[in-house]
Amino acid sequence: MKISVALCTYNGEKYIAEQLCSIFCQDEYFIDEIQIGDDGSTDHTIDIIQEFQAKYGKIHLTVNDERLGPVKNFERTIMRCQGDYICLSDQDDVWHPDKLKVLIPILENDNTIQACFTNASLIDGEGEPIDGCLWQAFGAKRNEECLLTTDRILEFILRFGNVVTGATLVLKSACRDKILPFYHRYGYEYHDWMIASQLAMNKEIYPVDQELISYRIHEKQQAGIPRSDTWDTIFDIRKNILGKRFDNVSYSRTLAFTWNYFKNTINELRFYKEASGYLLKRCFVEARREWASFKRYQLIPSSSGSSHSDSKSSICFFVGYSDSGVTAPEDMEYIRELQKHFCRVIVLTNYQPSDEVPGYEYMLLENKGYDFGFFYQAVRRMNLAYYHTVGFVNNSNRLVRGASLHDFFSWCRLQRSSFCGITDSYQAPEDVDPRYAYHLQSHLLVFKGRAIEYLLDFFDEIDFRRFFSIENKTTLRRFIIKECEIGLTRYMIRRKVKPVSWMKSEVLCSEMCRSVESVNPHIDFWEEMIQRGYPLMKKKLISGKWDNLIRNADNISKYL
Repeated sequence: MKISVALCTYNGEKYIAEQLCSIFCQDEYFIDEIQIGDDGSTDHTIDIIQEFQAKYGKIHLTVNDERLGPVKNFERTIMRCQGDYICLSDQDDVWHPDKLKVLIPILENDNTIQACFTNASLIDGEGEPIDGCLWQAFGAKRNEECLLTTDRILEFILRFGNVVTGATLVLKSACRDKILPFYHRYGYEYHDWMIASQLAMNKEIYPVDQELISYRIHEKQQAGIPRSDTWDTIFDIRKNILGKRFDNVSYSRTLAFTWNYFKNTINELRFYKEASGYLLKRCFVEARREWASFKRYQLIPSSSGSSHSDSKSSICFFVGYSDSGVTAPEDMEYIRELQKHFCRVIVLTNYQPSDEVPGYEYMLLENKGYDFGFFYQAVRRMNLAYYHTVGFVNNSNRLVRGASLHDFFSWCRLQRSSFCGITDSYQAPEDVDPRYAYHLQSHLLVFKGRAIEYLLDFFDEIDFRRFFSIENKTTLRRFIIKECEIGLTRYMIRRKVKPVSWMKSEVLCSEMCRSVESVNPHIDFWEEMIQRGYPLMKKKLISGKWDNLIRNADNISKYL
């Protein structure tokens, strides 16, 4: 019997030595080979690996000629493994000495099982223990009660997303033909998700409720976990959903998870077709029945007394901050355009409008926390369960002459993603790692389905209220950009919601031969964007404040 390890690295110099030491220090079972796929590290990761290679001789290092990303890197690394059992490993965790002692006998003694995955203890970036465990963080366990069984893993994945952490997986090499190559159909799928969903369809993956690795939580990891004070809530929601006790869960959450279940079972059936087994088909029948039941529900009337049924269930929050106490004419035009696409548009203001227009809804709020501060206060006052679509718009832009938002919203309705923006950016404050700088810009965002639910969780997780105590405007603005504008996109990505942008800065930068990290598209490409159909213009362009930064400033007036 031979045991292989498939380990993928990228700029992991800080933790790779500790990870390798833990792999070589296993009780009873010895590692026959470690296949490492490095994705082009630019730090000392490769040097450290080569030192271990010289000492142990069981390490086979492959440095990729080009960046493959984690999914393709793991695929190729797994293919190179020669062992009967293949253990997946990240670069930043720590194996417990008894990991293989527990898992290998399980796989040896059960011919129906092709893989095992485990729970994990938690450590921080310095290796210090964190209270709780990985399955608690995923809402799969509380105290001694665990929601994961071999029969339940597929339903869990289809409803809530992946719960199988690749760093805990051990596979039989015989299942490689079944799981490889990885078909990367959606942006939120990683290798562990694809392995788990494929094997779970035939009950071939077994959960082991023992903490057999220390899972490290640090700022540069690709996957994170929810905040610990949300774990009990997540567990209760998932337990009630799995137990079909829908009355114990909010309507919006039930609807979101029911839709996930229905949508994902359809996608899996279409993809696997004849290869799909009985369990997946049973999940589809159950999901279809649930969705048919829930989608007939009428949304609850709002507190104002107006009824918002399925045909009137979209809302837009327009941040109408003003120093003068008067709604600017260009803002009124923008609001009227938004009213064509939302059932309700609520203007969030810091003043009591003297020019209040009949048919407009206003919400008077405190002027704190910039545009996200207004948005946070508004969603805390509203029950977003009434709405399937939520817009967030600020008044930093105005409509270009003769332009409309029709093309954007038509595009938005066709997107599978539930988190859409009109533009994106890679520009960020200096203290943000460039690899995590990508974000949808906040001046026009659209949330649908589960992104609405995650929006509320996001504000809770970052404890938004703390920003209200920051008095220095420069400091506050930097925090809002970093933790809210960029942070919201990163949060959605962690929750497996892929952000999508209508006007892509990467495409513009490629055409203009510019680096995406150094570009603010609204300054550098303002005219090119309008010529491509972009309907908005930054007000600061019009004010003349940026004339020394932009090209073709003399052309601005012809678009107004």
